[in-house]
Amino acid sequence: MTAAAQRSAPVSSADQRRAPRHPVDCRATAKLALSISILDASVLGLRGRASLPLPPGTLLNLTLPGHAARHARVTWADGDTFGCEFLKPLTADELRRLTDATTHAPQLMVG
Repeated sequence: MTAAAQRSAPVSSADQRRAPRHPVDCRATAKLALSISILDASVLGLRGRASLPLPPGTLLNLTLPGHAARHARVTWADGDTFGCEFLKPLTADELRRLTDATTHAPQLMVG
């Protein structure tokens, strides 16, 4: 192809990159902000609903009401509903704060 033909040929968006790309073959981790509706919970895990499917084995980094942070692993999924197990159980106080954040939940007696 002549230089003139190259200049007039359509340019793909991949060729308009601002920096050159280099081949790689490795894995990365993506963090995604996802709103989850918690349907029920225990000190060991929860059942929730998400707008994206969460297949079993998915690892979650959850921030729960009361600012408790927990890592959890999805153990089952059925459509948009899933169950997960906390890698470290909630304390009684963390579970109480979680249920206190639910206006229609019955009073939780822990301890």
